[in-house]
Amino acid sequence: MTAPDGNLLQCGVPEGYRSGAPAMLNPHHLELFHYVVLHRGISRAVRHIPYGIGQPAVSGQMLQLEQQLGTRLFERAPFALTPAGEALWAH
Repeated sequence: MTAPDGNLLQCGVPEGYRSGAPAMLNPHHLELFHYVVLHRGISRAVRHIPYGIGQPAVSGQMLQLEQQLGTRLFERAPFALTPAGEALWAH
């Protein structure tokens, strides 16, 4: 998820989830978020990611994404997207 010039794409987060300008999001974090949502959890996602990455690494990167956005994206157990996670998934 990079622009043709190689820069990270910008993703605007809906108002109320983060103050300030849109964040520059790490495309790898967004890719992992995609797998987590698609497979309804981190452990399940790890089994379907086509390259070797462990559950602790995915968990840590999801935490980094949430910290960058300033909001929780999903509940871990049972898995459920938060309103911010729904907004990012729809984006």
